[in-house]
Amino acid sequence: MIPPQSVVKVVVACGILLLTACQAPAPVVRRLPEGSGLVEEDLEPPRGVDLIRAPKWSVGDRFVYQRGDMVETGFVVEQIDDQGIWVGELNGVYRQWWGPGFTLQESVSAEGQTIRNVPGDARFSWPLWIGKRWSSRFVRDGGGRRVVVEARYEVEAREFLQIGDKGFDCLRIVRRYRTFDERSSESSPELTGLYWYSPSVGWLVRKIEAGVMEEWAGGAQSALRR
Repeated sequence: MIPPQSVVKVVVACGILLLTACQAPAPVVRRLPEGSGLVEEDLEPPRGVDLIRAPKWSVGDRFVYQRGDMVETGFVVEQIDDQGIWVGELNGVYRQWWGPGFTLQESVSAEGQTIRNVPGDARFSWPLWIGKRWSSRFVRDGGGRRVVVEARYEVEAREFLQIGDKGFDCLRIVRRYRTFDERSSESSPELTGLYWYSPSVGWLVRKIEAGVMEEWAGGAQSALRR
């Protein structure tokens, strides 16, 4: 004979199971951890390599580029303080805040929409040298979306570029990155960007992103490092 106490336990357990089965499952939202910023970097350069230090900009420096075959774009340095550097796009399309070490912190469109990189998109890791590698992880928050971005960088080679009538001694940097959406466990395909950094200019003279190339357009002599 089954003890009365056991019958009560079975009835209670069945009731709990039925109640659970009737409840609709709660939506699953995977909250992303805040980014870590710079995750890894090579600290010790090989003996005898040339080291490229971070550029020093001044308020008023202008960087002008040809985007594709139609649009002239670029930016001007508007403000420099302890928090970093504010630049404004020449056509008023956006303003950007670059933090210490030229870490991209924030972009604000002309309409006031803000995209923040938390704690920052470490586009560079100074000093640079051929073969240097680093990686970063950050949260891009804005436009109604939060995504994690994981990016890996490598200085692939030293390369001479002829753009128009000017020649530039450059470091070619490759950026490989993925994005992870907050509401999904899936990631994007790995995307690739290429950047040519010129120490004499103190910034990029060519970049290729999403199939579009921008090149130094000249005529901005104040941006040349002397």
